Order: sequence, then C-alpha cells, then structure tokens
Amino acid sequence: MASPIPNPTSARQMDTYKVALELVAAAGELLASFARFDAALASQLKRAVPSVPLNICEAMRRTGRDRTHLLTVAMGSAAEVQAILDVGLDQFPRENLRPKPCSDARFCRQHVR
Repeated sequence: MASPIPNPTSARQMDTYKVALELVAAAGELLASFARFDAALASQLKRAVPSVPLNICEAMRRTGRDRTHLLTVAMGSAAEVQAILDVGLDQFPRENLRPKPCSDARFCRQHVR
C-alpha cells in the first residue's frame, strides 16, 4: 500500500516546512514579550517552536514508521505552539504583543477562523 505522506527529495520543497520556518521567525518576535509576563510559558514556546521544522526535516530523511512518527511529533509540537499562543494572547495585554504581520493569510490566526 502506498504511503499517503509525500516523498519530496528535501524538506525545503515542502510548503509545510516553509511555513514552519515562518513560525520560528514570528515566534521569535513574541518571545521577549511573553518572557516579560510569564518566563515559563516563554521557555516552553522557545522549545516547542523549533521542534516543528526540525522534526519535519528529519522525517524527510527517514522512511516508513520513522517518518510517520517524526511527522506526528512535528504536528504535536505545532499544536503545542498553538496552545501556548492561545494562552499567551488571552493572558497578556495585547498592546504589549506586536507580532509581525503574516506573509501568508492561509495560515495566520487573524485570517483563519
């Protein structure tokens, strides 16, 4: 049975990987703001964000169950980042959080409802 997971020759060819890198850049801008209000939440964000592209990249060099596992870990890290951002955006004064405008409306929280 064929795997439903795409098999590009490099993670750099995947839109998912490119968006994950944008996530790293956007989160970097929020880290300082988060750290002022909740250092533990900022620390969690700092660890979870790079896990997404790192696991995608490593998955593309693996096959079978290893690949599936690493992509699942990347999805879990992305969900963790989403939860951290939800908590942070609800907890902290919005005027203190100034993220850079998104470059792709398909994936940005302000455009996805």
